[in-house]
Amino acid sequence: MSKWLPHILFSFMAFLLFGMVIYMPLLQKADLFQVPRLDGAFQKTETEKLNVRNWSSGKYQKAYEQYLKNDDYLIAPLVRLKSQIDYSLFSLSSNDQVLVGKEDQLYSSAYTEAWLGRDKLTQEDLDHRIQQFEKTHDFFRKNGKQFMVLLPPSKQTFFPEFMPDAYQQMPRKETNREWFVKALSEAKIPCLDFDFLKEKQKDYPEPLYPKWGLHWSLYSVPIVTNHLLEEMMELDTSMRNNIQWDKSAKLEEGFWTTDCENYRSINLLTGVRSEMTPIANVKYASMPDSLRPKVLAIGDSFYEVLVTDGITQKAFHPDSEFWYYNRDVYPEKKRDGKRLKARDLFTKEYILSFDFVLIESAEINLSWVGFSFLENLTNLIKE
Repeated sequence: MSKWLPHILFSFMAFLLFGMVIYMPLLQKADLFQVPRLDGAFQKTETEKLNVRNWSSGKYQKAYEQYLKNDDYLIAPLVRLKSQIDYSLFSLSSNDQVLVGKEDQLYSSAYTEAWLGRDKLTQEDLDHRIQQFEKTHDFFRKNGKQFMVLLPPSKQTFFPEFMPDAYQQMPRKETNREWFVKALSEAKIPCLDFDFLKEKQKDYPEPLYPKWGLHWSLYSVPIVTNHLLEEMMELDTSMRNNIQWDKSAKLEEGFWTTDCENYRSINLLTGVRSEMTPIANVKYASMPDSLRPKVLAIGDSFYEVLVTDGITQKAFHPDSEFWYYNRDVYPEKKRDGKRLKARDLFTKEYILSFDFVLIESAEINLSWVGFSFLENLTNLIKE
């Protein structure tokens, strides 16, 4: 009997695995067993009508094959099972846009080239960008307005020690971000690089960049915004900072999307492993709107994190705006029932109605820093 036991166990496990593959989708559709739906974009497809013509032409079979490939009930358990095996046993990510680092840190692969300095712009392009910044800064200065550039570090730049050894051993060149920080300083253009966060991390009980996320953590949002306001107050002493917070953190139920966006995107079988999010204790002092800066910010997803959190609406003037990639306007504005885009508001009078204009750019977007705002403003000034 003992010599047959391994074969019996192997057959049982094979049968069990085969049953899971075959019947799990049916159990999910019957709501008897649930595997989390896959994160990402999936196009829903429909099967063709079964008839002699569609069958003989192969149209039905082709459509049904595509339907099965996109059927989340069928592929979710299989995709998540494979992803979990790759992640748990080999520290590999099933998503080529996510890199698994040391101590379970997850990085966005898109930022690695920028961190290594492999996407460096030509000197001609860099000099041209600085000239545009100088013209922009001079325009706002002459009109009594303030201008500032924000260059947040990527997670690779903030936590390079958790990158896999193979990447840490790769040669690094001067990055676009490093060059811009130095050049903007030499041109005396206000620039905030947030490098102070790295030095201050040890003073805070929670990570300023989440283990499974890409952007600033929810806990670090008031730290970032508070420091931004302090820098703005140095440029305009009539402004005040109404943020009141301490270093302690409180746990809130639920997991904020940006704190686990990389983890969600690799579609593990276990799903998100925590349902509590650490956030800072923040209060806002009551003060008149006239003491809060009216801000126009043009930027990408790093600034969007601040807007999504709601802190910019509470710390800045209520008429402040965010132009996402110099395209979408937040809060939304409409004219004749149609949502307005940044191009619809781009006039000299409108732009000069703001106290501060901020240009924010992540490291991977520095080849397009300003998202055409600088070019458009340069042309506007010429008119």
